Amino acid sequence: MSAIARRGFLKGVMAGALVGAPAIAGLPAATAPRPPRFLTSHEAQTLAAVGEALVPGSAKAGLVAYVDAQLAGPAERSMLMGKYVGVTPPYGAFYQRMLAAFDALAQRTHERPWARLSTAETRALITRVAAGDVADWTAAPAAFCCFVLRADAVDVTYGTPQGFEALGIPYRAHIMPSTDWAG
Repeated sequence: MSAIARRGFLKGVMAGALVGAPAIAGLPAATAPRPPRFLTSHEAQTLAAVGEALVPGSAKAGLVAYVDAQLAGPAERSMLMGKYVGVTPPYGAFYQRMLAAFDALAQRTHERPWARLSTAETRALITRVAAGDVADWTAAPAAFCCFVLRADAVDVTYGTPQGFEALGIPYRAHIMPSTDWAG
């Protein structure tokens, strides 16, 4: 398959997957960056840094605001990927353990928090986490955590009119999202 045909195929797959993603409706719009309501400041920094390593642009797209708003709300209304892959509510405990495990890995490996790692250090650790090649991981299986957080980051980064535009795909949502998580 040529590079051009492969790119067209991937665009079609992404469009189908993203159109089927749950709409971000019924939540207050983010008009300016705000302090997290559920996550601690340190957890928010870790989430932003790990999310950015998994899906570049996710921090700017509002990953922290999105995850925090979902965790602060009722579990039955959550749109986080964890809900759809069998994570037991309350989802906050899962996400907090996951973020602590990412940060602990950075501390053990590089003696500083995840948010202070270099790009090369982050890439190396993400590769290990995604492969499940992590000793002393204290959350759900490492590869599963990587999958869940990456899916949330993709939803926020590309499941919006701006995300579709960045991919060069027309946005045809059944229900228009009411929230711009980036603020």
